[in-house]
Amino acid sequence: MKKTVLFECLSQLSKVYVYSEQQYLQASVSANSAVMKLFFEERALERDQFIEEIETVLAPVAEGNSGKTPAQLYEWHTHLYGQASLNNMIADMDILLIDEKALEICHCLLAVELPESLRGVLRTHLTKIEADLLSMVYLKSLFNN
Repeated sequence: MKKTVLFECLSQLSKVYVYSEQQYLQASVSANSAVMKLFFEERALERDQFIEEIETVLAPVAEGNSGKTPAQLYEWHTHLYGQASLNNMIADMDILLIDEKALEICHCLLAVELPESLRGVLRTHLTKIEADLLSMVYLKSLFNN
């Protein structure tokens, strides 16, 4: 795969992760149970980590992951998007659709020849997203959120 096409695909994947992170934070703010709130916060942190991993691939001289807490993630989000952004739905789209789009991009990227380090990162993302989707379906049925 040409480097420019790979760069563009990774950039699109990063954008999907940003949107997913925003939606998980929104879901966390709106959650009716502590378990769902924690689940959504963890998924937002995970998407933030995915973004950092992709940025590391895109920029060879990137800083290491500092490991954000949920409070730091909310603060960072508020700083980037404004005070009221977590109280307003960004778009009326199900989180499952966003994660499915991320899966689709990861599968496309894995279908071509890539450096093994990038292939490992994408496989990890796939595994986590698939586990997240299964967990969300299960937890939603338990907590009717």
